[in-house]
Amino acid sequence: MSGFEISSFMLDDLGRLVRSYQEEAVNAGRVGREAARDAVSDLAKQHPRWIGLADYIDTWDAEGDRFWVGVRGPQFVSEAFAAEYGTDEYPPAPLLRLNDAAARAASAASSAYLNNRFSNQGGLLA
Repeated sequence: MSGFEISSFMLDDLGRLVRSYQEEAVNAGRVGREAARDAVSDLAKQHPRWIGLADYIDTWDAEGDRFWVGVRGPQFVSEAFAAEYGTDEYPPAPLLRLNDAAARAASAASSAYLNNRFSNQGGLLA
């Protein structure tokens, strides 16, 4: 039988490295969510139907597999729904469901975070 041996020290180092990359990936997700929230909030502050809700816009990961952009607080749900989908008096102002700028901001912020963390360390993205 032939094979090779890997020292337990190497496996421990590899485990630490994988855990640190996992931790940085979680941090990059947080940075991306914050950037998306800020981008949507900034756009809301420029629209008369959304300006009163801009400070209540938030992002969250309710199911562990995707993040959501919306308005926090049950007292604002009907107002946000009316702004997003319109009413008999006002046309729709789709800020939350048609916001590619938020996705681009999230992607750019997450990528910049990871590039900054690893490009100077000779790590994964060097």
